[in-house]
Amino acid sequence: MNRIGILTFVRERNVGASLQAYALQHFFREITGNQIHIENIDYSFKSGELEWPKLINKAIRGLKTLKGRICNPNSFKAFTNFINDNIGLSEHKYTTKNIIGLRDYYDAVIAGSDQVWNGDIADKSINDFLLNFCGRCLKFSYAASFGFESTFNKYKDVILPQLKTYSAISLREPIGKDEIRDYTGLVPAINIDPTLLLSENDYSRFLDRAYIPHERYIFFYAVMRHNNMIDFVSELQRQTKLPVVFCTAYKSADFSKLKDAVQVKGIHPKQFLSLVHSADYVCTTSFHGTAFSIIFNKMFFVELKCSSGFNYRSENLIKNLGLAGRVIDGNKTDLDAGIDYRAVLEKLQSLRDEARQYLESIVDIVSERNAAQS
Repeated sequence: MNRIGILTFVRERNVGASLQAYALQHFFREITGNQIHIENIDYSFKSGELEWPKLINKAIRGLKTLKGRICNPNSFKAFTNFINDNIGLSEHKYTTKNIIGLRDYYDAVIAGSDQVWNGDIADKSINDFLLNFCGRCLKFSYAASFGFESTFNKYKDVILPQLKTYSAISLREPIGKDEIRDYTGLVPAINIDPTLLLSENDYSRFLDRAYIPHERYIFFYAVMRHNNMIDFVSELQRQTKLPVVFCTAYKSADFSKLKDAVQVKGIHPKQFLSLVHSADYVCTTSFHGTAFSIIFNKMFFVELKCSSGFNYRSENLIKNLGLAGRVIDGNKTDLDAGIDYRAVLEKLQSLRDEARQYLESIVDIVSERNAAQS
């Protein structure tokens, strides 16, 4: 049986990272009918997998967040359980010190998704995420991201030469696409985030009403500091008379403007999915808040231009799906405007089909190479 490894941020305590790792493996296994052994490489980069004793020490020193995410022991355990129970991992754990041991283990390795090629994040592990450790195995990527144009330009002298050894390249955004084509001769595919490859039914087994504090509510989920979100949510609450459930990665005195509001701390994948799925409205600055609102056919609004940066990922997604009217930008937004999800899902299905074709092409390339060598 052919073996394919996936190298991504599988051990990060981040909702989006965990769910994209799960989704790509699930979708890939589904289209191959489990005829190929597909697993995520259990890889810890930079400081490695977060350890709860370290979090306790940080909490003692007065830190309540780690990398912008509120941490508590229940959340940490829930993340660990989600990863171990739902993501097929390699038998052994790897870091940059020993990943060379996989040099000839797989028939192919796929880098991505997520910002695995953002050198500011990958840091000293950037060569690992570029699959420099691979020997005989074929190299691919799926929806790999540089994060920003600036980070691509910063690290392209390291990145481009290594991409010449790839069999096929898939990016999440078109950043760097033309330069990669000109340098390598390969035309990168642009594919959607893995979470969007799956349907509502695929995520239904993770939903749990125990995480829902109200029968009806507005879910406010912000991972980037906002400019207009609080005022928008306050007005939406005034018009709908609904309570607010909010989860943010920062503190703000403006939260006092929200009435009948419940804050959720230490959110984990199952809790996040449940809160989005059961909400009447979702207001977010998060790409995955936007993505799962679409998957679950929610009435949602997204703020793209935040004080901590611009959310190009969400902008690209909503433009591709014809949802530009869902943007909060300080101007008057039509709170009553509906969403034609039949049209949206038709466009989304087309993007899923493109991703399927790309992943099937990986299987074909691997199979042909192995047949030629047998």
